[in-house]
Amino acid sequence: MLIYLFTIISALAFLIIISIREFSMVGNNMVVNLFFEGMNDESIGNFKEAIFTYEKALRRIKRNILHDYLKIKIVERLRVLNIIIEYNKAPYFNKLDDRIEILPGISKFELRDVSNN
Repeated sequence: MLIYLFTIISALAFLIIISIREFSMVGNNMVVNLFFEGMNDESIGNFKEAIFTYEKALRRIKRNILHDYLKIKIVERLRVLNIIIEYNKAPYFNKLDDRIEILPGISKFELRDVSNN
C-alpha cells in the first residue's frame, strides 16, 4: 500500500514540475519572437525600430536567465545597429555619396535610374 502511495505522489510531483516548466517556457518563446521581429525590422531597414525591439527582448531576458547565448547575440546586433545609425548620420557620408562614380561619367544615381527602366 505504501508503494502505491509513493508512486501516486511521485507522479503528481512529476506533473506539477512539467506544468511549471511549460508555463515558464511561454516567456522564453516571447524573447525568441522579439528577436526574430527585430531581425525582420533590421532586414527591412527600420534600424531604430529594430533597436527598440532588441532592447525589449533584452529586458525580458534579464527576467529569465536561460537565454545567455541569445543575450550575447542581441547585444552584438545592437552594437552593429548603433554603428550603422551613427555612420548614416555622419555628414561626410552624405557628401561623398553624391560624388561616387561607378563608370566614368555615370553616377550611382544615374545607374539606378537605368536599371529601373
